[in-house]
Amino acid sequence: MPNYADWVSTLALLLSGGSLGWQVVSARREQPVISVDGQWAISREGTHDGWDYWTLPIHVTNAGGRAVTVVDVYWELDGPRGPFSVKSADMGTALPTRLEPLSADAWEARAPFDGTTWAGMTARPAADVVLGKGVVTVYGPPCTLAMPPGFQGSPASG
Repeated sequence: MPNYADWVSTLALLLSGGSLGWQVVSARREQPVISVDGQWAISREGTHDGWDYWTLPIHVTNAGGRAVTVVDVYWELDGPRGPFSVKSADMGTALPTRLEPLSADAWEARAPFDGTTWAGMTARPAADVVLGKGVVTVYGPPCTLAMPPGFQGSPASG
């Protein structure tokens, strides 16, 4: 006589294993996938307090299935006196902001142009985002800064 209790328990074990596997796969698909990108724009945008400045775009993309909150965006530079950042929260969408799944947003920071100080530095765009219960910094690819072609002098010439 077949033991139906063994068959039922085996079937229950297989179904619960399949259910657990599906939950793991679904949770991975719903995770946010954040990428940060930007280019050190070497074009002169104008003057501010008598100095030329560069506009520095930063793009943040959420390619995942769950919304995140972007808290801050900035450029991180490795200068001769150590690392520092250039940020401007008033350029673009107000921060903090919610970035929905499969969406992107862009911000700009402005950096004063003060001669050759920026040339040769390494910079990378960064964004602080809330993931789970904490804030995580996501970095974009680094780039080496170069002087604008044909641009000379520090103070704005007019």
